[in-house]
Amino acid sequence: MHLDATTMEFTSAGHLILQLPAPLPVRLRYAPWEQGMRVSLWTAKDWAEERLDPGLPLLQAAASNPEGTALQGFVERIPARPKTSARRYRYLQTSMLQWSARTRSGAELLEQAPTLLWLLLDKAIRKQWSDKAIAGMLSRRRADTLLYLTGRRSEAMVKFLNRVALCQGDLTELHTLKRFLRESNAWQSMTHFQRIPIHLLEVLRRYPELAGTQLLREIADLKATHVLDGVTQIRHAFPLWRDTLNLGTLLNISDAPQALAHCTSFEAVQRLHDRWMNRLNRRSHLITAGRNLFPAPPIPGNAVIHPILTEEDLRAEGVLMNHCVASYAARVRRGESYLYRLLQPQRATIEIRLTGSKPVIGQFKLAHNQAPDDASRAVVHQWLREDGHAAPDS
Repeated sequence: MHLDATTMEFTSAGHLILQLPAPLPVRLRYAPWEQGMRVSLWTAKDWAEERLDPGLPLLQAAASNPEGTALQGFVERIPARPKTSARRYRYLQTSMLQWSARTRSGAELLEQAPTLLWLLLDKAIRKQWSDKAIAGMLSRRRADTLLYLTGRRSEAMVKFLNRVALCQGDLTELHTLKRFLRESNAWQSMTHFQRIPIHLLEVLRRYPELAGTQLLREIADLKATHVLDGVTQIRHAFPLWRDTLNLGTLLNISDAPQALAHCTSFEAVQRLHDRWMNRLNRRSHLITAGRNLFPAPPIPGNAVIHPILTEEDLRAEGVLMNHCVASYAARVRRGESYLYRLLQPQRATIEIRLTGSKPVIGQFKLAHNQAPDDASRAVVHQWLREDGHAAPDS
């Protein structure tokens, strides 16, 4: 990144002075590593210590600045080990380096449990802790620190945090991590992961059903430069997982969740979905039996188009296809609509309305309200023609 400073000065005393431009023109002074990297703000007459993190990731800025600049001269004075650990974190980077420079316990945390230090300093700054309070917390056992931050005392969770791999180490990723720790127990399903990308935590926070499944490996391997990249990439694939689970339920497959959990990719989920859908289609034209009969349909079904004859079967169709067809029950009872399921070439739900004695195709939807293709439309039109009707879509 480029540090937008109008002037930079590396003084003979080892201080870095930055003049930042408008809209908030300020002058900052960083003390050298040996003096704890304390930051001061120039007031009208003198330097005053600034306890808030200035929000400037100096390590990234130095890497993108030309050789020999004041910024590089300052950063080169920071020891290699804390510099390597802190480079993963853009947000609160200065605070992490400061406490590593000032205290032995801070240095150990930055080297051995940097993400725990990140979480701790975030809370300390938000709650305006004194330096004494921060130093006291830094010296506590890590599991005790975690208990204070999350309400959970767990050495395993401390190790889990050490395996979380960040993209940018920014505030958005910090919020993702905090929400995940607060809302989810899914971290326990990843104790065998050597590396846990932050985008995987955001996926699990939004789709907790995937915890403990083999799909986590595929999701972890997705290329991501932002915490939301994983969610973006699987948003359209997750409905397939849910549909497959619904199919297993409708087929009374007792170990359906276990079968899904062993799928190592969404391609494997698709294959399982197709096998179970074929099994369902080979069954009776009913998904489920029921007592609440609808009026007899005006057009009989055929080998691939079956009428939906009961309210119970209609509800099952809605669950399977993930659309709102079950809300049509009242219209079907009044004889205003008649519903059918198409099995091939695509799985779809068809609404037939009568205009006088003429059938008209109303709603015609695949799962998730997707539109059918031309081949499926041709099959339905041919079915109506065989019954002596040529029905346009409504």
